[in-house]
Amino acid sequence: MNISVTSSQSRPRAYLSTLLQYAFDLITVVSAQGTITYQSPSAERILGYSPDEMIGTSIYDYMEADERERVRCLWLDSAETSELCVFETTWQHKLEFPIYLECCIRHVVSGIDEAWIINAHDITERKAMQMVADERNAVIELSNLKVEEMLRRHTADLNAEKTRIESILDNSSDAIVLANSAGHINQTNGLFNQLFGLAPGEMLDQPLVLAISPNQWIEFSEALNAVIATGERTHIDVTACRADGGQFAADIALARLPAELNGDIVCSLRDITERKQMEESLRANERRFRGLFENNNDAVFIIGLDNIILAANTRAVNMLRYPVDEIIGSHASRFTVAESGDSSAESMFPDFSCGSVPIYERQFRRADGSIIEAEINVALVCGDDGRPMHIQSIVRDITERKRIEHELRESLAREKELGDMKMRFVSIVSHEFRTPLATIQAASDVLRYYSVKMTPDQIDLRFDKIQSTVKHMVSLLEDVLTLGQAQSGVLIASLEPINLVEFCQTVLDDLRAGNTKGGEIMFAYNAVGAVSVDADIKLLRQIITNLVTNARKYSPNGAPVQVRLTESVTSAVIEVVDSGIGIPEDDQKHLFEAFYRASNTGTISGTGLGLAITKRAVELHAGTISVKSTVGVGTTFIVTLPIRIH
Repeated sequence: MNISVTSSQSRPRAYLSTLLQYAFDLITVVSAQGTITYQSPSAERILGYSPDEMIGTSIYDYMEADERERVRCLWLDSAETSELCVFETTWQHKLEFPIYLECCIRHVVSGIDEAWIINAHDITERKAMQMVADERNAVIELSNLKVEEMLRRHTADLNAEKTRIESILDNSSDAIVLANSAGHINQTNGLFNQLFGLAPGEMLDQPLVLAISPNQWIEFSEALNAVIATGERTHIDVTACRADGGQFAADIALARLPAELNGDIVCSLRDITERKQMEESLRANERRFRGLFENNNDAVFIIGLDNIILAANTRAVNMLRYPVDEIIGSHASRFTVAESGDSSAESMFPDFSCGSVPIYERQFRRADGSIIEAEINVALVCGDDGRPMHIQSIVRDITERKRIEHELRESLAREKELGDMKMRFVSIVSHEFRTPLATIQAASDVLRYYSVKMTPDQIDLRFDKIQSTVKHMVSLLEDVLTLGQAQSGVLIASLEPINLVEFCQTVLDDLRAGNTKGGEIMFAYNAVGAVSVDADIKLLRQIITNLVTNARKYSPNGAPVQVRLTESVTSAVIEVVDSGIGIPEDDQKHLFEAFYRASNTGTISGTGLGLAITKRAVELHAGTISVKSTVGVGTTFIVTLPIRIH
């Protein structure tokens, strides 16, 4: 474009050139082809390019790629309308960062030439501030949305929680009351209103104490004040009053809410009328059980599954003779006597796994050490769930019954022994009496029919025979009588002091003189001076006579019998020793039984009474008798008598 300048126009043009030179805005002239034909110096400040660098280049080289088509369209529109076009666009700085420009573009036509004059104002700082403001507004708006969402959710949660709490309160099995620190009601649930017969809200702002019986107002107020002061939860049983004047037993739990909830009081109230009735019923049952427990004629123990005694009635205490405090808490095995081979504490009870347990017997040891016999009936007590709780043991003292049973058994044994004795007596007597009676009969017949033909010596011989036989029979009857007295307990020893050495010598001398057919009787004693004992002379003679006679009877002809007397500090010992047939070991344990004879006696006569009488006589002297014997070797009888204390 060629512009001729006249002198009249030179001054305004100078002004215009100066204005363009110092203008803050970016002023650019662009040809129809988009080539920059003029660029103001401000380009270097705004875009970083000098005017010379930009002149001759395409205007589109400085625009963002997505801006070029939009700007072209705006230019074309402004060319058609010939109107001033204002818009914002983004150009590229030489250092490759965006520059925001507010452009004012005018399409200019001069002759055949046309151009666009662009006046661009740098709005990068404003844009940056706007973007920051937009971001901040976006953040604020987002934050507001989030806060609104949080508030909405929190409000919904609070409403849901309120609904849930109200639902819990209304569906609670307890009557719930909220009261302020002054004890005035702020809120009640449905059950409270129903329980007290009130309309909803009827008790609001009323003192909570009005729901309580007047005679408990002071007690309830003290409990309420204590909860307010300490914050500790408490329970109190009261009598509650309904609106219609009716009353019921109630359990009230009082608790203080945290300080952030204004420290209000929560009161939970439950109708316990049925529970009170059940408790009274349980107490009545307990009284009945306690009456049965304490007044039972038998000892009753309640024992834990670990065998620890939990309870014992008065009869049990009297039976064991221990203090009740010492019985309760002790292991049950402490008072029982372990059976032979049984050391386990659990074995004192039978196995409950088989169901019912039969009655069994056990021995108990009292505090004084005495033993009693007891009959035990045990039962396993289970709870409602079927699980074992404890063991109930009923113990009956059967010591007296056992004693009677023992006496009966002994009596039956004695009766049986007596019966056996009678049978043996009949058998022996029939045998022992038959021979003497036959001898007497024969001698008397001879005297009756042949005495006229007999010499006086022959007649005397027959009479001596009869007298000897009669004495033997009398002796036999005396032995039977003595044994009967001993077994019936009427045989008594009349004790008197005697010199045992002299007494033995006298008895043995009589035996030597009375029976010359037996072997020699040898007497030896080891004593210093007299051996003094308290004895019944008749019974002591019978003891020595029986033992020596038996020794001579069961010894070979001519074999001597030894009688030895020794003395110790406390006793005198008489030993009768023979070298006879001996006594079998199996017979020795029955040797002192009445009418019993050893199995090897054969045809040797005897009644089996001598040793039985001897044993009874020794026992009446507080002494003992024993035997040592070997078959075919001999027998030794040992009699021990206590020495007389001077």
